[in-house]
Amino acid sequence: MFTPSGGSILITEHFEERSLEIEQELLPLRCVRFIREDFKIEDAKEVISEAYKSESQTKTLILGAKSFTIPAQNALLKILEEPPPNVVFILLAPNKSTFLPTVRSRLSLT
Repeated sequence: MFTPSGGSILITEHFEERSLEIEQELLPLRCVRFIREDFKIEDAKEVISEAYKSESQTKTLILGAKSFTIPAQNALLKILEEPPPNVVFILLAPNKSTFLPTVRSRLSLT
């Protein structure tokens, strides 16, 4: 069973399938998936907006892509470091080098 704490980076080639597995494992908690081919600044802004929608229970935001642009990663830095209450981030990518060192330092690699 997957139990996120704070936030995690998961290495996988199968973003859609893995995100669905995580969502099922975390039921009845709410998950919002952002699965893209390439994760861009517009996607990061959408994630940030969703993260600030308050929840009484834990909400997991799952971001998955083959690549994450540098502007998108930079936009996510603050929210990854200081997530809103009851928000957990899971980032899915084909390898850890997909992410900037500053992003990797804010999340655990599982």
